[in-house]
Amino acid sequence: MIFGISGPVSRWLRRRSDTPHEPRSPAILPLFLLIFPVCFYIGYFGAGGGFLLMSVLAVFGVDDMRQLNSLKVLTACTSNLSAVVTFIFGGAIVWHYCIVSMVFAAAGGWVGAQYARRMNPNVLRAIVVITGCVVAAYFFWREA
Repeated sequence: MIFGISGPVSRWLRRRSDTPHEPRSPAILPLFLLIFPVCFYIGYFGAGGGFLLMSVLAVFGVDDMRQLNSLKVLTACTSNLSAVVTFIFGGAIVWHYCIVSMVFAAAGGWVGAQYARRMNPNVLRAIVVITGCVVAAYFFWREA
């Protein structure tokens, strides 16, 4: 939901500023304070972490879908790498399952990036929001 309205909210906030047309970087400390716990969540559980990251970044004014997606992937990869290193040193990895997951995750990421580059950013945003709502509804229904 937040991601679905983040574009208009971000544009509204930018219009209310003294210099609405000047590009500016997000405030680093507040952005860090919001992304840091999301990164822990991604490293521990992961489900929906991409939506959380994209929502936080979008609220902070990153509204280009290609930038959002690339920052999301970079942040999620860094979070997951930290978790993987921790799990490796803790001896908590079942390697034969891990290798299969890595191959398919890499293939899915590559295919998804190919489609995302060619897709209209507004259509991509709509797909992200609809997918998130459908998955959330499914899990709520399953738990009921």
